[in-house]
Amino acid sequence: MEDCISYPDDQVYLCWIGIPSRGNSGIAGSNGIHNGYYSLDGDIGFSRCLGGDKWNPEALTENLGRAWRMLNVAEDKPYPYCRDLHVGLDCFVKIIKENQLSPEDMENDRVQPQSSLTGPLYMTEKITGDVAAQFSFRCVIAAAANGVSLAESQNPDKIGDLKILSYMDKVYREAHPDFFKAQIQDPGSNVTRVEIVTKDKTFRKEGKYPKAFLHLSFENDGR
Repeated sequence: MEDCISYPDDQVYLCWIGIPSRGNSGIAGSNGIHNGYYSLDGDIGFSRCLGGDKWNPEALTENLGRAWRMLNVAEDKPYPYCRDLHVGLDCFVKIIKENQLSPEDMENDRVQPQSSLTGPLYMTEKITGDVAAQFSFRCVIAAAANGVSLAESQNPDKIGDLKILSYMDKVYREAHPDFFKAQIQDPGSNVTRVEIVTKDKTFRKEGKYPKAFLHLSFENDGR
């Protein structure tokens, strides 16, 4: 369940545990599953890497068992793919469902996400397993176009189907021209535009937030 790595200088510890959601952490605790003892990696650890300006571990134990707090930025993840791909996937699925489009109807698909998602990792055509599929925008779109269920998307035989691999050639990408402008105004946004071209018509849809995203403000409670 957990994998802790200690570095030689004993200054930084990283601990990954596969229980990210708010509800699941309570379930895990009641079943005796806990995080590693080195999760709190100190003033120069993970907190600082993520932009924290101070180290305050006492916040975790203050009124422990009496006061309950939840992070505003906690959210659920409905698709088993990289979270950055979800807005584009939402838009794509809405278009094909609203217009009852089949894989044969669609001649090409253009996706405009943030510029970092147009690189080799996110547009790879070398699908060697479910991990590679989770990060490939081409594969995610191709799977949705062919009606692959979320459960099937973890099946190597299903995502390696010739229909999926051949459809990936229809998926093009380019950076959204207004992504950074939108994010300056709203840091929580992830603007993505999708365009599907058929023989008779072109469909377009743009999204700003992924499904199940809790669009709450980042507020300081004074502590």
